[in-house]
Formats: sequence, structure tokens, C-alpha cells
Amino acid sequence: MGANPFRGKTVGQMLDELAARYPERKAIVFADERIGYGELRRRVDRLARGLLALGIRKDDKVALWLPNRPAWLIVQYACARIGATVVALYLMEKERITVWNAVDAMILGVLDHTDLDRYDRSSLGTGGVAMTSGGAQSLFDEAVARIGLRQAFQPYGMTEVNALALYHNLDEPPESRKLPGIWPAPGLEVRVVNPETGEPCKVGEEGELKGRLREVLRISHFMVAPREIEEFLMAHPKVHQAFVVGVPD
Repeated sequence: MGANPFRGKTVGQMLDELAARYPERKAIVFADERIGYGELRRRVDRLARGLLALGIRKDDKVALWLPNRPAWLIVQYACARIGATVVALYLMEKERITVWNAVDAMILGVLDHTDLDRYDRSSLGTGGVAMTSGGAQSLFDEAVARIGLRQAFQPYGMTEVNALALYHNLDEPPESRKLPGIWPAPGLEVRVVNPETGEPCKVGEEGELKGRLREVLRISHFMVAPREIEEFLMAHPKVHQAFVVGVPD
């Protein structure tokens, strides 16, 4: 048996050699997707440059929450390329994470973990708890009580700006922090308007955020937010999640 040609090489160097030797040979097969070693190296290098642009450097830790899919390997290789360490979130206890931003699907995954109560999560302090897919309001309370995000808050955001476009001050009481974010992030201007006229609301007047009025449903001449219907449905003990969308009459 000959000497191992990859002994003493880094993960990045091994990928470089495989991509040079077998650029079209399949490195990853996932459902209908086929990624060759050459394409894998291109994706890894592109992401590595992006991580560096974000300020990620050697020995930094990058928390990763992804199911088993090509993106997981690409992130892992990209981090190895620049010397950063991938930390899967199940290592929350070991790494003593203090801030955890999560959407409802992630929170449900942690709450459903059979060994949740075995882990020390006392380092957790705060984080944005975002309801993106009909998450119940009680989910916020569980994130605080069971997971341990003592100063959790619910942000408000959108794809066009940022998931944390509107947030809360951490010294606000829990009943305030569990509502969608109310304070604009620095550099962001927010306008609350009358959903009927589009005119800016006065102080204390109820309205809707401009730019997301299309989410409001008109039912029998009433303007109803999908979230109100979702919360009503999820008040039933047998309803785990609900997501409401409008369809034309």
C-alpha cells in the first residue's frame, strides 16, 4: 500500500487537489442535485470570501443550524478554508453561548429535544425570538421559561430590510418584549399609516407598517391581521401551529 497522498494536508488543500483531478466527478448527491468537486470548490471559495468580508477570522466560532443538506458541507469547508470553527447549536452548552437569535421552527426543534433538560443553558441571556411560520404566542413564554432566554424579545423584520429591523430594549417588561419589535434599528425610518387611507397615523393611533399592508386581510369590510387568526386557532390545545394566507374570493 502506498503512502497516503493527503497526509499532512489541510481540508482546503485536499479539496483543491480533488477539484483539480476530478472537477466533474460527483462530490455530493442530494435529491435531484449533483455537485462536482470543481463546483463544490467554487461554492466553498465564494462563501469563504463572504465570511471574511463579514469579519470572520481564524479561530472564530461560527454557529450553524442546518439540516443535512449540501449547504452544511459548504459552510463547513468554507470555515475550514479560513481557519474558523463550525459550532453546531447542540454544542450550546459547551460553548457557553449567551445570545441566540432563532425562528419558531428552530425553537420547536430545541423544545422537542428529548434531552433538553439535561443540558446547562444558564449562559443564555437574550436573543430575538421570531415567529415566521405561525408560531404560537406561548412559544415565546416557553423560550424564556424552558430554554432559558431570560431577556428574549420578539423582533419585527422583513426580507427587504433585516430580520431585526424593529426590536426591543432589554429592560422592557416581558409582556412588552413578547410583542413584535417597536424600536427601529439605527439608520432605519419607519412609518405607521392608516390601512384605509395610507395616511401617517398620529401618536397613539393604531395603524399598520407601510410596506406590509398587503398582509392585512379584508374580511366583511374589516381589516384583519393574519396573526390574529393564527393566535385564535392556536389557542385550541390540539393546534400546534397555524399559518394564515389570503386567497381571492
